[in-house]
Amino acid sequence: MRGLLAYLSIIGFCVFVARKSATSIYAIPYLVSVAIQLALFFGGLFGSLSIVSGALLAIGIVLIGHELIASEIRLIKHHLRLKNLKALTQSRSGRVSLLLVIVFCWVRFVTPNDYRFARWDEFSFWGASIKELHERNSLWDSNSPILFKHYVPGQQLFQYFFLRHEVFSERAVFAAHLTLICFAIFAIAGFLVDGFGKKIPFLFLSALIPSMFHFSFDTIEADLLLGLQFAVAFAIASKATMSDSQIPLVLSLAGLVIQKEAGLIFAIVILLFGVSRYVTYAQQLRIPLARLVLRTAFAVLALSAPVLTWKVYLYHMGIRSDSAGGGSRKSVRNGF
Repeated sequence: MRGLLAYLSIIGFCVFVARKSATSIYAIPYLVSVAIQLALFFGGLFGSLSIVSGALLAIGIVLIGHELIASEIRLIKHHLRLKNLKALTQSRSGRVSLLLVIVFCWVRFVTPNDYRFARWDEFSFWGASIKELHERNSLWDSNSPILFKHYVPGQQLFQYFFLRHEVFSERAVFAAHLTLICFAIFAIAGFLVDGFGKKIPFLFLSALIPSMFHFSFDTIEADLLLGLQFAVAFAIASKATMSDSQIPLVLSLAGLVIQKEAGLIFAIVILLFGVSRYVTYAQQLRIPLARLVLRTAFAVLALSAPVLTWKVYLYHMGIRSDSAGGGSRKSVRNGF
């Protein structure tokens, strides 16, 4: 099955995070996927995209193997009683594993076997760029035969993680993209909707609302995913307090800025919103100003580090925004 190793690896990381943190299990797959993209992003900048991808794949599989062995030991220790087996499935690690299995099975079921790229933007960049990554096992450079080389590789890195050890296919690219969309929708539900009974209708509505704004799930273009990522970041920021871990917010901000250039604007809006909430909490609880400044600086670093390093990479590769097929005045005139 295409992408099976990547699926297992993601389950391994999610189970590990579920055991070590109190983050909603519905949000863990999305946060793990962003962390994988960031690791691949910085690995690609240093020319180690393939190595980092292989290392992540191996670590995730080791983690799920460790969980399976630990679960088997617990079952043997408790004499394989049915109630103990039920308890395992109701644990945080068991629930997040079940959630991921459902998502992966659903994505495989709804993805057409004959799926093909059919839109101009897919041919000009989104589809061409992931194919370039897959063939080169590295980020594109000034000689790569794609347009818009200055675009940040966010979703393509997640797709690359699925396709790294597989034969390239447009169906597999779409399946990976749809998986990331599902993760984002589940994350929004995890932070904004309380109770399992309320999450189910929310998920159904989430599948219907994009079509009302003329967005479609049958493309790998980034607009729908970017909007969902903005919603995830807003949901995290609206729930964050000074006592919560800052990692979910930091990952959501970084996920925005490596998705698309417009994501930087969305990230700044979320950052300002989050800082305003921190200031309110700091005044109410009389939290030291230094702690507030430290949390804000950490969020700013998470937002700016991917942007600045990508700019440095583009400069080093001799790629400019106005010469990468980005629609400059000169390129428009040349079109006539």
